[in-house]
Amino acid sequence: MEYTKKGIPFFDREISWLSFNGRVLQEAADPSVPLLNRLQFLAIFSSNLDEFYTVRVASIRHLIRVAGKESQKQKLQKNLREINAKAVELQSRFGRIYREHILPELAQNNVFLREIDSLDEQERDTALGIFSEKLKDDLRIIPLSERMFLKNGHLYHFLRYKQDGDTAYAIVPFTYQKRFFILDTHRKGLHVLLLDDLLRLGLEHQYEEAECWSFKLNRDADLYLNEELADSVKEKVKKSLKKRQTGIPSRFLFDAATPPILIEKAINSFALDREDFVEGGRYHNYFDFWDFPEPESPGFTYPALKPLNYPPFEKASQMKAEVDHRDHLLHFPYQDYTYLLQFLDEAASDEEVTSIKMTLYRAAKNSAVFKALKKAAKNGKEVVLFNEVQARFDEENNMWIGEELEKAGARVLYSYEGLKVHSKIALVTRKREDKRSYQAVLASGNFNEKTAKVYSDLAMFTANQEIGKELDMVFGYLENPIGTLEFKHLLVARHNMRQRFEEMIDREIANAEQGLKAEIFCKMNSLQDRRMIEKLYEASQQGVQIRMLVRGICCLVPGKEGWSENIEIRSIVGRFLEHARVFVFHNLGKEEVFAGSADWMVRNLKRRIEVVFPVTEPGLKRQILKMMSLQWKDQPKARCINAAQDNQYCFSAKQSDADSQHGFYEWLKKKQKHDGAE
Repeated sequence: MEYTKKGIPFFDREISWLSFNGRVLQEAADPSVPLLNRLQFLAIFSSNLDEFYTVRVASIRHLIRVAGKESQKQKLQKNLREINAKAVELQSRFGRIYREHILPELAQNNVFLREIDSLDEQERDTALGIFSEKLKDDLRIIPLSERMFLKNGHLYHFLRYKQDGDTAYAIVPFTYQKRFFILDTHRKGLHVLLLDDLLRLGLEHQYEEAECWSFKLNRDADLYLNEELADSVKEKVKKSLKKRQTGIPSRFLFDAATPPILIEKAINSFALDREDFVEGGRYHNYFDFWDFPEPESPGFTYPALKPLNYPPFEKASQMKAEVDHRDHLLHFPYQDYTYLLQFLDEAASDEEVTSIKMTLYRAAKNSAVFKALKKAAKNGKEVVLFNEVQARFDEENNMWIGEELEKAGARVLYSYEGLKVHSKIALVTRKREDKRSYQAVLASGNFNEKTAKVYSDLAMFTANQEIGKELDMVFGYLENPIGTLEFKHLLVARHNMRQRFEEMIDREIANAEQGLKAEIFCKMNSLQDRRMIEKLYEASQQGVQIRMLVRGICCLVPGKEGWSENIEIRSIVGRFLEHARVFVFHNLGKEEVFAGSADWMVRNLKRRIEVVFPVTEPGLKRQILKMMSLQWKDQPKARCINAAQDNQYCFSAKQSDADSQHGFYEWLKKKQKHDGAE
C-alpha cells in the first residue's frame, strides 16, 4: 500500500494487477473446475503475465531509463523489485499447482503428460520417430559465442553438449504450429508429449552428453508513436508495429535449473542486464495449453452453455419493429449474439436506412460485423466506421478491416494523436416520411462475436430518439474532435462523464448527511483514478454505503479506518470474463442505472472517448439489478479485496456451489420461458 501526497491510502496499480492474476491462478487450483478448464486458467495466467511484462513492466523500465532525479529512479527500481518478487512468488505457486495437482489428477483420469524420463524403450523409439519426421529438418543449432537477436515471446533452449571432448554451448530456437503430440503407446489412456521434451529427447540422441534448459525474452510492446514521423496515427502505428519485435527487453524468463555459466554467457550474447532476468520453471508459454488434446470421455471441460433465444426478437419478422416498440437488453454469452449481427445485417439491406455508424475497438478475425458493414456500403448506404488502430495487439487486424471497408466505399475514421476511442456504439439512421429516425446499439463489450462467447457483457437496443441524436453528436465529434459537447442523457468521457459521476456521488453524500438512505453499487473492470477514489472515500466518510464489484485492478483500499469503513469490494473470476460496467445510484429509491464501456481509470475518464448510457425501462433495470445482486451474493467465485490483497474468498463456509454466472443464466432461461409464453 502507498499513500499520496495528501496521505490518502492507495494500492499500487501493478501489485493490484498481480493480485488479480493471482485470482486467475486460484481458478486453476480449484478442484471444482473441470481439469482442462484448469489448464486453460494456467494458460490465461501465463498470457496475462507476458502482456504485463511487455506493457506495464516495460513502461516502468522506460521510466527508469529517462528518470531525471535519482530519488525518482530509486523509487521506480524499488517498485520493479517488488513486482518481480510478487511475480516470482506467483510463478512458484503456478508450478506447484501444475505439478502437484493438475498433472496427478490428469493421471488419475488416464491422461498423461509424459516427460522423457518416464518413457520406456519402445516409447522413446516412437518419440524419436516423431522428432525425425516432424522436427529434425527444421532444427537450428547456433553457437552461444555468437551475438544473437531474440524474438519477443519466442521459445528457445540453451544446449550444453560435448564436442571433440570439449564442452560446447549453443542456442536452439524453435518455431512450431503445435505444442502437443499424442504418443502412440502400448499403455492405457491418452499419452501426450510436449514439443519441448521431443526436442530435448532428439538433441540428447543427436549430441554427446546433451542437456537443455528453456528460456524466452519479453520485449517492450508499446508503440511509441511520438517517435514516428508520419502524417497520421494510422501510418505511425504501421511503422511502429515493425519495431514491436525489436523492443527493449523487459523480462528474460529462464529455467531456474540453468547453470550459472549459461546465464553469464547469455548476458553477453543477448546484450542483457542482470535486472532483466526472472527465474521460471522448466516450461514456458503455457498459453499453448488452450490447445491441449481433449480426451474423448466427458467431464474434462464445462458442459456447453447453449446461448438462449430472446423471444421478442425470435417472434419478430424484422428486428427494427421490436426495437421501435421498446428498449431491449441482451446479456452475452448467456443470450445469442447473432441477434446483434442480424440487426446490422437487416440494416445493411433495409431501403429506409441511409447510414450506419459504428465504433470498432477489437473485432474477430473474419468478422461478421465487418461483413455486414461491407454489405451496407455496397448497397449504397453511408457507412462510417471509427476504427481504433491503437487497440493493443489488434492493430493489424483493425487496419486490414478499415482498408477493406474503404475499398467497398465506406468512410473510415482512424485514431487521433492522444485520443483513443473505446466506446461500443452503433447508430442506424433511417429516412421515414422525410424525417430522420434513429435506432442504436450501446454496449459494454466489443462488437466481436468471438469474445462474446467468453466475455460477460451486455448490449441495449433502443429507438430512443434523444439518445440517437446524442450518439449522432458523438460521431460528429469523432469526425472533428474540437470543443466540448453537452449531453443530457449519455455520459461521454472527455465531455461530461466525470462531472456527472461526481454529481451523482455528491447527491448520495448530501442524502447521507441528512440521515437519508444513500447507496452506490458499481461494477467495473478496474478502479484506478485517484480523483474518483478520493470522491468515494469522501462518500464513505459521510455514511454512503458503497458496494463495488471490481474484477481486475483496484487501487482503492476498502475497510480502512477513517477512510473507507463503508466501502466493500468484491472480485469475481469464473468461467466467463466479467467485462460489463454498471453503475447504480440509490437516489432516494428512484434508482438510476447506467451501463457502458468505461472503467474508473484515468485513461477512461480523461484520455478516451467512452460512452455510458442510462437504462430507464423498468424491466431492463430489474434485469441489471438481478445480475448485480446475484454477483454480490456469489459464494464460490467472489473474493474480497482487502488491505492484504490476499484474495480471500468472501464466503469461507459456502452454503451453495452455484456461482452467479450460471445462476444468472438459469434466471434468464426462466425469464425466456415466461416471456415466450406471453
